[in-house]
Parts: sequence; C-alpha cells; structure tokens
Amino acid sequence: MLLRMHGGHLIVTVLGEGSRLAVLTGPKADLKIVAYQMVLLAENAAHVLDSPARVGTPQRGAAA
Repeated sequence: MLLRMHGGHLIVTVLGEGSRLAVLTGPKADLKIVAYQMVLLAENAAHVLDSPARVGTPQRGAAA
C-alpha cells in the first residue's frame, strides 16, 4: 500500500502472518529504491519477523 502525504509517503507491505513493514519517506525519496529495499528485507527477514497466532487465543472475527 502506498499513501501519498503532504510531507512524503507511507509504504506498508506484508511480511508474513501477522507482520507488516511500514516505511515513512520524505517527499523526494526514490520510491523505486525504497520498494526494492523493502522487498529485500521482506525476503531475508520475514521468517524472523513472522508472528503467527497464539495457541488458545481467539482469532479476530471468530464467534465468542
């Protein structure tokens, strides 16, 4: 997801189950380079940053 803001950009991507990566840039940032670096980080670190659901914890949207 890319959100253009007055002072720059907010880029959010999924890393894994329950994990997101958000980057806030300045208005002159090269978004191609930022996106490329985010992909590299996601490929290399997603397994470490993954946050699976806890056992015994109700899932969102599940009936109580």
